[in-house]
Amino acid sequence: MKYLLIGDLRMQAEQLPHNDYAEMVTIGCLLEGYAPEMILAELVPEDFYGAANRIIFSTCRDIAAAEAPIGIFTVVDRLRIDGNLEKIGGEAYLARCTGQVVSATQADGAVWGVKDAALLRHGYLATNRASREFAIPGKNAAELIDGLQSELLKISSRNREIIAQEAKDLMATAVSDIDSSKGRPGLSGITTGFKQIDYFTAGLQKGELIILAARPSMGKTSLMLNIAQSASLAGKNVYLFSLEMSTRQLALRMICSEAAVNSHHVRTGHFNNEEHERLVKAAAKLGNCQLKINDRAADLAEIVGIAKREAENGKLDLICIDYLQLISARFAKSDTRDREIGTITRQLKGLAKELDVPVLALSQLSRVNEAQKARRPTLNALRDSGNLEQDADTVIFLHSDQYYERESADSEQLDEWQTDVMIAKQRNGPTLDIPMLFRRQFTRFYPIDGIHENDTERARANEWYQN
Repeated sequence: MKYLLIGDLRMQAEQLPHNDYAEMVTIGCLLEGYAPEMILAELVPEDFYGAANRIIFSTCRDIAAAEAPIGIFTVVDRLRIDGNLEKIGGEAYLARCTGQVVSATQADGAVWGVKDAALLRHGYLATNRASREFAIPGKNAAELIDGLQSELLKISSRNREIIAQEAKDLMATAVSDIDSSKGRPGLSGITTGFKQIDYFTAGLQKGELIILAARPSMGKTSLMLNIAQSASLAGKNVYLFSLEMSTRQLALRMICSEAAVNSHHVRTGHFNNEEHERLVKAAAKLGNCQLKINDRAADLAEIVGIAKREAENGKLDLICIDYLQLISARFAKSDTRDREIGTITRQLKGLAKELDVPVLALSQLSRVNEAQKARRPTLNALRDSGNLEQDADTVIFLHSDQYYERESADSEQLDEWQTDVMIAKQRNGPTLDIPMLFRRQFTRFYPIDGIHENDTERARANEWYQN
């Protein structure tokens, strides 16, 4: 594969990256019936640089779609009917392609060669278009950067190998996991810092999308921060995307939570020497944890790109996002916010699987339950999209009757109240409510004694599995 840079780094059309030999071998394999399913699944017509090869590949795809066999005779016949036989160089060119094929083992390498050249070509074209846009005065830099990242993200997503595993290998791995967990109770995922939640979820699991949702002021950001702190202090690398609060606000919350000092008193300067000492110690402790907070990334492409870079550097165990409805997806604008949120949740679920890390994302709830005078949230209250319920592996709600009772009575604001941590959906575990105490002045959740032991017996009896 040869191509040259000319003058101001622009390429002539005939010098774009391509691999003639790989294209001919790929076409030859199709005509010989070698791995046609794999070839048609891995490539698209635009991956072929040669016009003749694009036409032949498209013809093979049409033949397969009609459930007819792909072979030299069916391809020639279809090309002749469509008036394309002479365009591709006649039967002589098809014979040249089959003449490049010695055995079926060439198919994998040829497909890789075609795809790799196509990725280089598409990457060059995307960056070349972007470079021209960047040179135009008055253009919005942020939008241009987002657009380029989106284009490159689409290109890179085609570079993922689709690998299937044999059932015998999968079963052997599963049995090994079973044997290693026997007699060793504990977490298979990342700790949340709360024994009750950890017990019923086994921690935040790799490859899963976890949605934590609540109405405003219920403490969902506080619970997410509590979880992020606990995981990072346990040695896990946590990356938190904050689309609502600044890094300084979150840092102050974390310190006050860890030191158990009223955050409002700190903001107004009303704290004593002993509290100041606790705050300093808490800051020193948290300064050693493996936590990064980003309050600038607001576009899905940015979030995905940053997460992938962190994972490549081996510094990513948990992704936290506050919160879903503030994410923009400029590359996937839709006619409704519902569909756009659906695109975002599918991408986040795919990101969790690809990087093999849990993604904990906060979400707002609609007022659908309140309108029906049933304040306890249900899955249909997930705001903007049914995809939240569909794509999430686990859905957790926060709800407090005490909070609503105080609000309806128009009484003084409470500093603390009992909150139910409602595991409303869990693909691989029980659904239940876990009562906890939320201390608003410390922005921290606390366990309620006795709950864990009682619910352990219920877990063994399998009374409340509703998957």
